[in-house]
Amino acid sequence: MYHIQYGVAGTGIDRALYSCPVVAASLNTVNTSFQSISCTVSAGVGTRLVFTIKVQLLSSAQSTDHLSYPQPVIVPQYVSVSCLSFDPCFGLVDPPVRRL
Repeated sequence: MYHIQYGVAGTGIDRALYSCPVVAASLNTVNTSFQSISCTVSAGVGTRLVFTIKVQLLSSAQSTDHLSYPQPVIVPQYVSVSCLSFDPCFGLVDPPVRRL
């Protein structure tokens, strides 16, 4: 079975990795000079994240292609704070959502 991970380039136990579930039936081995496999990336953060494919005990080299997540954008007048009964938010219990 194939297992795909991606994260910051490098090695070591501290290297953060995301799991990239393989898309069923996406392995393409028809052309022996070019083979491909697809996976579904998850929400995340980071730039220049590289991929590694594992097959049982074997691991590929880190990819030369990379993935970069876009920076978040704060839209004016759409940032809000929600206080719940268990939050120490002004001492209120279940206040409405307030616009900042």
